[in-house]
Amino acid sequence: MMTRNLLPLLLVFLLVFGGLGSSFAQAAQKASLDFEVKPSQTSGYIIDPETEVAVVDINANIIPKGVAGDATRKTPIDVVFVFDTSGSMVLNMKDRSSDKDKFKKAKDAAKSAIDKFKESSINGDRFAFVPFAIEVGSVKQFNSNTSKSAIETQLNSIKSSIDTLKAEGGTNYYAALLKANELFGSSSNPKYVIFLTDGRPDTYENYSSAKISGEFPKMERTTKEVKVKECFLLWCDWKIKTQTEEKWSSKKYPVNGINVSLSRNKTNGEITFNYNSDKYLFGNGDIDYAYARIAASNLASKGAKLYSVGFGSDGDVDMGFLNELSNLTGAFAIKGEKSNIISIFDSITNTIIKQSIRDIKVKVNIKDPSFPGNVSLNGGAVIDETTPNYAVLNFDDIQYEADKTPSPSGAKSFSLNIDEPGTYTFSDVKLIYTDLSNETKTIEGAPFTVTVLNNKSVGMKFNADKYEIDVDSDPAPTIDFTTEVVPETEEGELPENIVWTSTNRNVATINNGKLTPTGVGDTQIKITAVDEDGNPIQATTMIKVNVVIEGIEFDAPSYQYNGPMDMLEKDNEKIKLIQSADKKFKLPNPRNVLQWGPADNDIIKIEDGNVTRKGDASGFQIITAKLKDPDPINDYYKIKPSAKKEASALIKVNGSSKVIKEPKEQW
Repeated sequence: MMTRNLLPLLLVFLLVFGGLGSSFAQAAQKASLDFEVKPSQTSGYIIDPETEVAVVDINANIIPKGVAGDATRKTPIDVVFVFDTSGSMVLNMKDRSSDKDKFKKAKDAAKSAIDKFKESSINGDRFAFVPFAIEVGSVKQFNSNTSKSAIETQLNSIKSSIDTLKAEGGTNYYAALLKANELFGSSSNPKYVIFLTDGRPDTYENYSSAKISGEFPKMERTTKEVKVKECFLLWCDWKIKTQTEEKWSSKKYPVNGINVSLSRNKTNGEITFNYNSDKYLFGNGDIDYAYARIAASNLASKGAKLYSVGFGSDGDVDMGFLNELSNLTGAFAIKGEKSNIISIFDSITNTIIKQSIRDIKVKVNIKDPSFPGNVSLNGGAVIDETTPNYAVLNFDDIQYEADKTPSPSGAKSFSLNIDEPGTYTFSDVKLIYTDLSNETKTIEGAPFTVTVLNNKSVGMKFNADKYEIDVDSDPAPTIDFTTEVVPETEEGELPENIVWTSTNRNVATINNGKLTPTGVGDTQIKITAVDEDGNPIQATTMIKVNVVIEGIEFDAPSYQYNGPMDMLEKDNEKIKLIQSADKKFKLPNPRNVLQWGPADNDIIKIEDGNVTRKGDASGFQIITAKLKDPDPINDYYKIKPSAKKEASALIKVNGSSKVIKEPKEQW
């Protein structure tokens, strides 16, 4: 009887304490992160003979663990709204028609997000506002009082600022994102930028200096052995010369926290800066894009997330570039239209206000003194400005809902350049994040190893690093390069089957080692084969093709001035560069070949072959054109020793009230 009475009590006991045990187990498994970092492959990396580095891809995965007791955010945040007010915000960019509703929709979206932040704010939150066009507009600084009532007042003030915005001017990404970064200061709160733009960065290259951190190639002077094909009548021979060239180093050098000014070479698109008397290569392309990358990198270094909204048509918003900027910070970019811009802002806001593990970054020491060579960052990550030995890969926040473990986010990757063969063990790998209790956690990761091999072009080589061919005949000479390829070692033998390729067939073609010039310029000749062990081997050399100029002449002894004249007008050149080579070897820009005079006279002005009148003066003026001595590296012509290097012509300029007489008989 007593046993029967005890059974219900036993069941109650098991249910109560069994449930408690489950709760205890869940509570013990707090929300946390684990991670994995490894190369895409551990071996097989080969140093490229052209770039002189091997590129190693590194992949990183973040693995969420545990659960949160509830989904209430406990960590204060800093949020900066960065809002484009350029003139295009009131235009339909597909046909450039007026579209004021576009600007209104963008304002409504930002105000909708602000209302969500008001509903979810907690003590300690801070908000700021940065409108921008060609310059930064009237900035709303962070609220210094972070009580809930003060936060609501601040957000209402930002809404009022949005209502007063006008659309005009260009689009300066750099200034806007720089200002957002400055506003964050040394705050320890998780940091967010919500960046709305409807266009590409465009400032007319109106920049001052910018603070950069990273590793960059440096301009170095190198001496090369060059073989020049010189011909006299029907007999040709190679002449060996040494040539000093400036080139970008394959090695990258650290530059950390330095203010520099970028400049762009309009000829080749290279973007460079000077530091400590050296010239560095920042990159190639548009300088507006370069400065925007700097701004995003600096946000990433501070741990700020950049959520970008491209508001407009594909032709006006470069979503690929916005994704690149946001990915550097561990966030994302999204394209919006008038129909969905409010929901996009709401979605980003919901991402920020959820209970999240934040400030997630993987750091890898890439400057270990045990490495056999130099390791530098190639792309996909940023250099930690405070500890520049580390490459930093930023990840987006991971949101926790009550009693649920989030799914793993996708892998992210970055790449490294390695310039020497050997085994590289990366033993200093760590994950750093801010947990749900606003505490910083550091997790040490497993080491990983990569093996880099010398390039496989050790089996054969060219006799020279570079060859020059001067074309002075039609047809151009065909040159046998098979005699210019030799084994790497004296006892070695060349493979039987060698494949020849030219990277620029507009400069030269090559067939079984027989090279035929086709135009002026540079091309790389590459040979590939298989050695006796079945391994691929290769070698490269550079070919520079020049045209030989035999003289210059005007097509008439004198010219009547009837308005601005271009002596080098396309298909109507009044001065000819005389050459025996076919016209396909014509220089792309003959203006660079000639020097014009006289520099000073009272009747006309001549610059780069363009003749314009000075004032009302009339009369005759002799003009001269002279062949410039070619730069041995950058120019693609040679001057025949017997060439006529100077030519003259007469310009006749009539007065406004009378027609002057013809020039003397000798003209």
